[in-house]
Amino acid sequence: MRRIAYVFGWLAAAGAGTYVVVCLYRWQWQRAVLCGVLLLVVEVMLLGITLIGRLSRIEEQVRETQDQVRESGRRQQDVLARLREAPVRQGAGRLRWLDEPAERTYVFVPVLMVTGVLLSGLAWGLQRVASVTARPAERRLAGRLAVGVALLGALVVGLADLTETRGSRASTRRPIASSTG
Repeated sequence: MRRIAYVFGWLAAAGAGTYVVVCLYRWQWQRAVLCGVLLLVVEVMLLGITLIGRLSRIEEQVRETQDQVRESGRRQQDVLARLREAPVRQGAGRLRWLDEPAERTYVFVPVLMVTGVLLSGLAWGLQRVASVTARPAERRLAGRLAVGVALLGALVVGLADLTETRGSRASTRRPIASSTG
């Protein structure tokens, strides 16, 4: 319904405005003034329709907000009542792991934090390397970096073989046949 009112209002305003221009062109002052007044009336009507629509939306939002406030007030009262009814336990405000024996050490959280810091540093370093090698002009640097990573991997594998602490490989190898035989 509101859209129909807008359409008719804008059509009436366009017609009145056009007729004002035509009457002014023909030097018909009385008709031009009458159409100008009609144009003002239509514009005020369109303004009124717009304001009424916006005011009704504001009223709906205020009602919804009041309903939400009432509902949250009810929830708060329910939670407060449940908290008041809950039994008070001995040492409820303390952390349970503080009550356990002192021999037990809790190093998990610090180790986890240090690991997170190390991984963050590694990610930062990789980001820096990626930002340097991502430029098209630095393709040779990316190739050198790939070669460097391959050499580093070979070095790690070679050092792992040299510093192996597992059983010797000599016992698992076949004896070499002697040529004197």
